[in-house]
Amino acid sequence: RGMAMLLRGARVHAWLMGREALIPEDIHAVFHEIIAHRLTFNSMYEMRRTALARELTGNIVRMVAVP
Repeated sequence: RGMAMLLRGARVHAWLMGREALIPEDIHAVFHEIIAHRLTFNSMYEMRRTALARELTGNIVRMVAVP
């Protein structure tokens, strides 16, 4: 389900940018918003949830090679 939502969000982003085909930047643009709420943190980190999720998802996007 998560992957389907990620692709749907990326398609919408591509459409908003005036394109019919997806490019990696479309996935990057929506990755945090789609994935961040699915992350679970230890209760001691919940106060920093937003910053930690942004850092984690940003690192994932940077580390995964674009095909």
